[in-house]
Amino acid sequence: MSNRPKDKKIYNLSENESFSLRNSSKELSYIKQKFKTCFEFTKGKNETIVKGKNIVGVLDLGDSIYRIYPKVGDVLNIFNMINRVATSDYENINGRGYLYLDPKVLVNVEEGNTKLIEALILTFLNELCKISKIGYTKNYNKNIENIYFLRGKLDVSKQVRKNILGTKFYCKFNELTFYTPENIILYKAIDKLLTRYKLGKDIRSKLLFYKNELSVLINPAVINNIDINRTFYCKNRTNSHYETLIAISQIILKDRFASSLRHGKGLFCNFMIKTDLLFEQYIFILLNELINEEYKNYYLRYQHTIDSIVKVDNNFNKLNNNSFLKMDADFLILEKDTERPILVIDTKYVDIYEKNKLGNYAYYQMISYLTGLNIGVHRNKGISSILLAHGDEGNTYKVANEECDMYIMTKGIDILENEISVKNRLDAIIGLFLSNERIINK
Repeated sequence: MSNRPKDKKIYNLSENESFSLRNSSKELSYIKQKFKTCFEFTKGKNETIVKGKNIVGVLDLGDSIYRIYPKVGDVLNIFNMINRVATSDYENINGRGYLYLDPKVLVNVEEGNTKLIEALILTFLNELCKISKIGYTKNYNKNIENIYFLRGKLDVSKQVRKNILGTKFYCKFNELTFYTPENIILYKAIDKLLTRYKLGKDIRSKLLFYKNELSVLINPAVINNIDINRTFYCKNRTNSHYETLIAISQIILKDRFASSLRHGKGLFCNFMIKTDLLFEQYIFILLNELINEEYKNYYLRYQHTIDSIVKVDNNFNKLNNNSFLKMDADFLILEKDTERPILVIDTKYVDIYEKNKLGNYAYYQMISYLTGLNIGVHRNKGISSILLAHGDEGNTYKVANEECDMYIMTKGIDILENEISVKNRLDAIIGLFLSNERIINK
């Protein structure tokens, strides 16, 4: 695929718009291979309709570039959310699931869009974290050394010429070291980011951590003398977990990346962002921080599984414990001491400023959550639920229940505002339920 923008036609789409490709085209095959979960495919006689599923990104498909823009806010806002989520220390949210990219295909994006470069570096850090946890690779390397003990095989010719007195031994031996092509490429990429580019304090600190970690395993003086252009990564069973990281490292090590970062040319790679999942994780990060700071008698659980959605009559169905239907709520606020659920929250990436109504399915979903949570030891405790979207206040519905009152509320936040304003808005919403338990930090 060519990277010359003058040869390409540019299509600007919103995140749920569609485009068509020939059934037999290599472009369609490429999308299905690299970004299948980001699109819906409707196959026709000669063409397939490709429709985004709440995604934002850029695709270079040979003769065409598709730029897909968000329906809420702008690309800058999307990358601000990515930066917040990607730098979070929360274990279950580390950029997982919402970002897909193909670093092997470079593409020219909009002028001055250096936020893309920041996103690439954050992805680089996420992959670094994974490698560090799995473990750096090792190889057996051939060594010839003049040492005081016999190791491996004796190099007879050098022994005769160099060690006439016999106080040392010239030995040939294989040594298991961390000097693998992938670790060398990785070290070089980290070093270039730290020495060539202006980075934020948090990013620089994390890069220094991994550089120091690698420096313990491999001698930087040795690495600096290695020609990176002659160092090649060959994927195999033991180093396959490096694949994405090496592809990003190669982008960083190329001069075009440096030029892009300095002059704002926006050179990046094919990528897709699932905006609904990113929105969910962004809200969770802010809400979790808020509860930890202000409501310390409670805690927030991410992706809580409710396994008792439907009450089952055992005379009618042999299944017991109401566990044959399960659903995952986005967030659940619980009391720390009693584990009693207080509030269930679901995020909906919908702009209700534009009067887009939430479908009935969203309210049926919340009724199911409430029914499931109101079964068992916590019955009669009055659990409520919130549908959280971008925009104004929505309606409040009372759910008919013989045991206690349950409510479904639609609450709006403006994700285009700064983080402090979003957090204050979230505080005002959950404060309706937890205000009596606020912890005042003096």
